[in-house]
Amino acid sequence: MEHARKKGIADPKVFAVSAKLELNDYHDISGFKEIRAYISNNITGGKAPELKFQNNVNTLLTISDKLDDSMKNRIHQYEVDIKFRSEIRELIDTQHQKTEKQILVLNDNLLDSYDNITRQKLQDLEDGLSFMSVVKRSFSSIFGKESSLKEWLTTQAKDFELKLNTSLRDKLQNGIIDVAENIQIMGKLVDNKLRYSETILKNNDEIFADIAERRINVLRELQQSFGQFMNTAENFYDESMVSESSKMTPNLAAGGGVAIVGVILAAVAQGAVFDITGGVLTAVGVLFAGVTLGLNRSKVISRFEEEIIKGRSKMKDEVAEKLSDYTARIRHKIESNFYEFDQLLDKEGLTIMRVNKVQEEIRTELKLMKH
Repeated sequence: MEHARKKGIADPKVFAVSAKLELNDYHDISGFKEIRAYISNNITGGKAPELKFQNNVNTLLTISDKLDDSMKNRIHQYEVDIKFRSEIRELIDTQHQKTEKQILVLNDNLLDSYDNITRQKLQDLEDGLSFMSVVKRSFSSIFGKESSLKEWLTTQAKDFELKLNTSLRDKLQNGIIDVAENIQIMGKLVDNKLRYSETILKNNDEIFADIAERRINVLRELQQSFGQFMNTAENFYDESMVSESSKMTPNLAAGGGVAIVGVILAAVAQGAVFDITGGVLTAVGVLFAGVTLGLNRSKVISRFEEEIIKGRSKMKDEVAEKLSDYTARIRHKIESNFYEFDQLLDKEGLTIMRVNKVQEEIRTELKLMKH
């Protein structure tokens, strides 16, 4: 009976018979009398079509129950995959937010350093261009005791350039490390997460083996492609980034994947910072070179303040914009690796809804037919 149930026969009929007794005319105890009665009542008699129909209904209900069992695993797998994908999105979002905060911290540190240096230099100019200082320097230079005003201003310009470059370079080197680490952690955490996805719907499932196999293949390809993505340096830069710093190219050739992010960030940030400060220094240098005894002191100070304010505003905007744009592009590239997996989940969700709806309709009809 158990064997019959495994074959889909819900209520098997079993008869114990003896051919020997039947042949020796022991018809009452051979067991064949019961078989003949069953055949007459259920197969050759008037109830045969109805009974056959009911058997078919029972068989379909048995198949429906098996489908339900497999669907439970399929739905569970879908729910686990949706949660898995959501966790990856959350992980990427969290690391991206950390990176954005580090960019703000880096920018604030650069601006603090810029403000301290320009504030001190402004004070030096105010003191050095005071009426008494200019007169004293002019007389002293005649006798060779002090440098001329022009020489003094040239020295001030060089000192300004040295302090700006040295201080900002140090701030960049320290700040970029934190920004780069957050991007690298983002990639590595996603890579690690992919290695531990949970498989519930097996590829030996009685009904949905092909669905399970397709999912396994998509996930395997995702794991492999993401591993390659992480180790390929070209995925982390484009031609515009490379062109911003000729010094970056040799370093790119020596590294791969996320290991190169710090180099790229440093190049991008330095390109922004020193292009801006270079413009400030040029403007200030021209301003200093044109200073004569007849030039109004307040006008020189005012022009100097204007130049450093313009440089500050430009540096604040461009550093944040360039670094944020770069990290956003990396995030997009990481997310794009999941395109096929996301397509699979979208299709699976719609299919599950349709199958459940049809299955419910069929089960309702079968129960109405059964009596």
